[in-house]
Amino acid sequence: MSRGKEIGKLINGYLFKAIVILFWSTVVYSQTLPTLLEMLALYPEQDAIYIDIKDSTAVNFKDNVYVYNRFFHSEAMVLRKGGGGISSSASPVLSERDKIEVSAFTITPEGDTITVPEEEITALQLHGNKRRYVVSFPDDRAGAVFVFDWSIQSAEPVFSGRRYLGRTYPVYHNKTIISAPANWVFNFVVRPSCLYEHHSSNTYTHGEELWLNNIWEVRALPGLIFEDDGPPVSQLIPCLYYAFSHDKSWSNIEKNKVDWCMIASSYRNHLESLKRPSQMIKRDVKAICQGVYSKREKIRKIIEFVTTSFRAVYSDIDISEAPDELLSRGSGSQAEASFLLGAFLREANIPFDCILISTRDNGEFIKALPALFYFNRLLVAARIDNDTIWIDPLYRGAPLGVLPFEDQAVDGIVVKDNFKDFITTPVSDYRENGHAVHLKISFNEDGDLIAEGIELLSGSLNIEEKSVLQGLTSQEKYERWANMTSNGLPGSSLEELDFSDIYSDINPFKIIYKLVAPEYLNPKDTRLYIPLDILGRWRISKNYNNRKLPIELGRPHFQQERITIEIPQGFKVEYLPDNFTLTSYLGEIFSVVVVTANTITITRGLGIKPYRLKISAAGSLNGFYSKAMDQAGKYIVLRR
Repeated sequence: MSRGKEIGKLINGYLFKAIVILFWSTVVYSQTLPTLLEMLALYPEQDAIYIDIKDSTAVNFKDNVYVYNRFFHSEAMVLRKGGGGISSSASPVLSERDKIEVSAFTITPEGDTITVPEEEITALQLHGNKRRYVVSFPDDRAGAVFVFDWSIQSAEPVFSGRRYLGRTYPVYHNKTIISAPANWVFNFVVRPSCLYEHHSSNTYTHGEELWLNNIWEVRALPGLIFEDDGPPVSQLIPCLYYAFSHDKSWSNIEKNKVDWCMIASSYRNHLESLKRPSQMIKRDVKAICQGVYSKREKIRKIIEFVTTSFRAVYSDIDISEAPDELLSRGSGSQAEASFLLGAFLREANIPFDCILISTRDNGEFIKALPALFYFNRLLVAARIDNDTIWIDPLYRGAPLGVLPFEDQAVDGIVVKDNFKDFITTPVSDYRENGHAVHLKISFNEDGDLIAEGIELLSGSLNIEEKSVLQGLTSQEKYERWANMTSNGLPGSSLEELDFSDIYSDINPFKIIYKLVAPEYLNPKDTRLYIPLDILGRWRISKNYNNRKLPIELGRPHFQQERITIEIPQGFKVEYLPDNFTLTSYLGEIFSVVVVTANTITITRGLGIKPYRLKISAAGSLNGFYSKAMDQAGKYIVLRR
């Protein structure tokens, strides 16, 4: 029996017997599979390819009950043993009430079928009572075909969303279908653009209604290109965005079409429906603000209390309970933390707005296609006179008013009824995201190099490092900073390490340490070589030649090192590198060396200004990094 017929037999024989969906009648499964040699000829450098993907969604609302069905089928062929990332597959993230049926099997190169047992289909429990199912396929030899199928029945109101036409690996064929009552009008956009066919079926009867299928078909989509500092993968895969607009049977259609004002208003109404008078919050706010007269200090203390009492553990705009219930629960989504923070600010009579955003790593939303699904965070903007303090409670210990890198320079919508225009989150100057290093170097009588360091992190760098450290054990923190301090001194060890409170909002954040490089100075040495880049922080190795993707630097910041070296007894300076300075639209580099009677002082700075660059700037950025590496490779030479 051919592998194609075997797939059809298994699908028709037992897969999803309980579900009969009319809108899937247009789909015909692969009856003949292309051969391994055919696919290798087309994709000689790939580990795997998706031969066929079929993804169909039906949405309906009837008798005050929401109905959502989705059916998915994929066939992926291994082109080289292992199959790379396609050797496992996962379902979408499901809510607690969603029903799913999953099936997976491998068609071996010989044409045999190996079914994945139900007990080996793993359910992963995620935050917020969400879950997804993961499958690992048996037999990953070249020529094997992995078949993955699932169907979902849901009560979640998914009237808008994304359907990826491509994948990270090449896609030979994809058919995507959105089915709904014929009176319903959707807006559709495909981004990034690709060649596709789009058509609508004739209307047909489903129950007592006329229905319509919207069908997209693509062929021979290439796999992704991966480059350092590239945009998020989700922005590179051709994707169908769909969003409900209106029902033709409505009266006054133009007034009732879904727009951004309606999106903001509906989310606001959801928040309003969850508000409850809370004696617990009233009592907490009174205790927090007692004796505090500055509004700014009140905000700081409220943020500290909320982020300590409620842990935001994932980015999501789902909010399911009233503020006092969230406080009792103690953890949840980022939006729930913002909602709780808003309840405390309201009780303290501090005006604020809530802003829905899509973070930089989540991708931009399409302004011409109003929908709620784009957003993954809810920020709070508290107002003091003419000042606005932006807050993301996902990060505990963030300096007041400072946003993490991924929240900056993104568009958002204010959650209120009279939404008028998009708002853009503020961008901190690259110098505000500072990393200052003061290193004092001396030599003991045994010739050991001793480096005593203090490092200060401010702005978004403060948030970034503290959020990493908060998730590490004491040993992991030590290992992280041992790696960060020993790159320029091979053989050195980190003997002391101390941090400021990683949960405090103090700015800047301080790290104190002591490095020892044993026998760095040998009694027989006539010369001593000391690298300018003694911490190894400037050894940036980036190759932007033949760049294909836009450059997402994402972290505008400035780092400065001040290194004081005590000249060992009996030595004098033989060679000093020339001073250097470079300033451009990309950033700045400088290196200055000053000698006194007993000390050498090195002052170095490296700043990166932009968030993103066009592909055409790749050569300039490569040159900029090369200049920094040239400075990193220089030495001070002392002679006995």
